[in-house]
Amino acid sequence: MKTYLHQDKTVSKAAAFTKVLNETEYTSVLDPNGIRDYLCKIDIYFGGEPAGSVNIYYSPNKDTYKLTAQSLPDPLHREKISNYWQQFIEDASLNCKKDHICAYVDGSFLGGKTGYGAVIIKNDTILHEISGKLDDTYNRHHQIGGELK
Repeated sequence: MKTYLHQDKTVSKAAAFTKVLNETEYTSVLDPNGIRDYLCKIDIYFGGEPAGSVNIYYSPNKDTYKLTAQSLPDPLHREKISNYWQQFIEDASLNCKKDHICAYVDGSFLGGKTGYGAVIIKNDTILHEISGKLDDTYNRHHQIGGELK
């Protein structure tokens, strides 16, 4: 698997933001094919239907992150997701504290299949990643099956 420049930082920040979004009216998952140099893509769902995607960009010179939401066709979704992002980056309590280990866990249920993913992070560095598909016995639990796995 190819490693991209600052992949650890972009995936870490995107995973944390995904966790925040999943506590709102939206469902979001990291797009494993949407990782590039300085970039991680998040797919957004609203009411179980695809709403578009957002990109998280990292600037190593400024050590800052930026969200772009132009791939969300509905202006209301763009505004809401952008507001959630602003709150997320302003809320220091959501960040993994220095020298602490944090885990971000997510489950997904799309197209009748259940999946899971987790990222273990310390000091903005990914220590371990795990993801995969679950057998059909987990499908009755939808994304919760993936979160529990």
